[in-house]
Amino acid sequence: MNKNSKCNILLGFCNLIKSSVSIILASVLVLNANATELEDLDEYKDIKYRDEITVGVSNNAPGLAYCDPITNEYSGYEIDIAKLIAKQLGVSVEFVPVTPVNRMEFLNDKTVDLVISYCTITEERKKFVDFSDPYFTDRVSVLVEKKSGIKNLKDLVGGKIGVFNKTTSALALVKEMIAQGIIDAPDFDENTFDAENWTNGISFVGFDSYAEINKALARNRISGYCNDRIELLMYRNIRRQLINAAFAPQEYGIVFKKGSELMPFINEWVKKWKNDGTFHNLREIHGIYFSD
Repeated sequence: MNKNSKCNILLGFCNLIKSSVSIILASVLVLNANATELEDLDEYKDIKYRDEITVGVSNNAPGLAYCDPITNEYSGYEIDIAKLIAKQLGVSVEFVPVTPVNRMEFLNDKTVDLVISYCTITEERKKFVDFSDPYFTDRVSVLVEKKSGIKNLKDLVGGKIGVFNKTTSALALVKEMIAQGIIDAPDFDENTFDAENWTNGISFVGFDSYAEINKALARNRISGYCNDRIELLMYRNIRRQLINAAFAPQEYGIVFKKGSELMPFINEWVKKWKNDGTFHNLREIHGIYFSD
């Protein structure tokens, strides 16, 4: 190898090192810029001042979010996500129990800073709140008493179905039954759908608490309980089963007040945890085996 060739190789090597250093420095600058920007946010300043982020969660959804009535300790997949966010923000976390009925109210009146409570991302809800990218995907089904003989969607015709108020389960069930030709509703419009007044093929009974739904199903006041599978599994026992149908993928997102300054930052962490396997590992730990 001649002298010029050696010089060219050495020059190329130096340029490569220079380029790599530039990339690293640029990355550091971006991280510092993001950190500085986060420090400037009023939402972040308020949380740092309190040294605590308040998160609305369920307290009776084993696997997702559950509060031990004896120790008052929270555990579950969504609880761990809240802890990850708090760690990134450098603060502690306070869990506030919420339900599908009051979770949006608690968010908007600032009782909580954000909500992580298996809330389905929908276009209608996006009008009033902001969502992160999905951290979990479930599907809708129906829980029934085995002695009812109900095994599929067709068997539900003529029955009363229990649903939780302010959820999308009733709409999902009707759309699926129409799609399968079980219900004939050529003029169906999901934008004007009202579960309380729907009587075509099936009807619905709305509830505000899980205890009420559980009691109604046990006493045969309703033919089945329609919700996301992760929720239904909490009430399955030797006398109950899920029907042979799972439909309407439900993507759960972290919920923020509309226009939240924190949402873009937390959403970047959500994307990272989804891509690097963190969410998958947490679901495995908590025994949640169905998701995207």
